Amino acid sequence: MKKILIALALLAAGPATADSVTLDSANLACANYSDARKLSTLAGDVEAFGKFMRQKKRSGDCKEIQSGVELFLDKYVGHLHCIRPRGEIECWWASLGGSDAEKLRHECRMAGRCPL
Repeated sequence: MKKILIALALLAAGPATADSVTLDSANLACANYSDARKLSTLAGDVEAFGKFMRQKKRSGDCKEIQSGVELFLDKYVGHLHCIRPRGEIECWWASLGGSDAEKLRHECRMAGRCPL
């Protein structure tokens, strides 16, 4: 029983934040890899990008993740990163570049849990 109470106390304290980061800018993210990939390919066509994003936001398939939100990197494929905001169970696929992508990858490597 004592071990269970200790485990519950550790869970209540929350995970260590060594592998979490906050992004410098807001990012569009989608629940499905294929939607995030499509969004990324439409980036050069402002009209198509807007239509696709509005449709996916209405359906709840995509959302905006604000800057300053604490995130964990669950996995990544190329420039697409599956980021999980603190407290959420599932990750969201986002096209990250530059300093945001490097911060996430650096932190997960330092924590020894980088997925790929």
